[in-house]
Amino acid sequence: MSVIKWQTAYEIGIPKVDAQNREFVELINKLELVAYSKHAETVVEEVLIGLVDHIRYHFPVEERVMAENQYSQIDRHAELHLEFAHKVAQLLRKLKENSYVPVQDVLPYLKSWLVSHILREDTKLRIFASSEMFK
Repeated sequence: MSVIKWQTAYEIGIPKVDAQNREFVELINKLELVAYSKHAETVVEEVLIGLVDHIRYHFPVEERVMAENQYSQIDRHAELHLEFAHKVAQLLRKLKENSYVPVQDVLPYLKSWLVSHILREDTKLRIFASSEMFK
């Protein structure tokens, strides 16, 4: 596997959301960089905790953008956020209960979800980038 390289295709044109999505990428790349080292399991916990924290402030920002712009697919998008938040919390809980979650189980899921979510879902928010509230 390889690190996720930030691309302009991931940008939606809303600076705060783009910056927070970059933070998501950085968290996951942190895990990728140590995935096959002796420090991997320590970093898995650190990244999962970081994702939980990031989810707490990032998803409400996106959902507020959608609500303020009467985005018709807000409920579906929010449900995708909730499913991801539950999965991350489940992985963290499993790690704390078992003291181990293989990097190979976590990393592909996180990378796949993030890239597909940004490209398939978040990019639909580009239509709001020209809104006065983001200038």
